Amino acid sequence: MPARYCTLIFVTIFITVQIGTAQRFYVCERQVAHKDNSLILRIKDDCVPFNPAERRDIVNPEDISKNTSIRMIYSMAERVQYQNILGLNVLTIRV
Repeated sequence: MPARYCTLIFVTIFITVQIGTAQRFYVCERQVAHKDNSLILRIKDDCVPFNPAERRDIVNPEDISKNTSIRMIYSMAERVQYQNILGLNVLTIRV
């Protein structure tokens, strides 16, 4: 049976941040899709590079009070993949 792919949600957010006299414009895309009985969430932005796996591994695994959001995502997800492609953060989470 061929895989069925159906995009459920695709959102692009444009953000302007001003700190003092400096102004920075960010683009953030969110996409949620259904593929092979899994939900796939892809988050893409042009902010500072941020690999959640590095954050998750920095702290002591015994200390459950640190990086709780990142740990929760990793515990729920089948697969988490981070890439920095041409200066864009691309985080793909399969649940």
